[in-house]
Amino acid sequence: MIVALAAANRDRKYWGEDANEFKLNRPGVRNHIAFGRGSHTCAGAPLARAEVRAILNAFFDLTDDISISQEKHGKPGARQYKFEPSFIIRGLESLHLDLKAKS
Repeated sequence: MIVALAAANRDRKYWGEDANEFKLNRPGVRNHIAFGRGSHTCAGAPLARAEVRAILNAFFDLTDDISISQEKHGKPGARQYKFEPSFIIRGLESLHLDLKAKS
C-alpha cells in the first residue's frame, strides 16, 4: 500500500463526478486536505491562502480573458497535458495560457 498525495481530494464518492475538475466555488471546499487536518494542519496555510488571493486578484485586475492555449494543449474536449513523472504529487509539467490584457 502507498499513500499518494496525488489521489487526495479526488474521491468521486465525496466530491462528485467532477472530482478531477478545478472549481473555485466547489461545495465543501473547506474539507479539502491540501494543508492537512487537525493536529497536522499546516501553520502557514492562512498566509499561503492570503498570498494566493492577493496574487490572483492583481492578476485578474489586469486580464480580460484567460484561456488554455489551443496551440500547446489542443482544442476543448481534446486537451493534452503532460504531468510530472511522480507518484507522490500530481503536477503539470507546464500549463500554457493565452491572456488578453484589459484595455
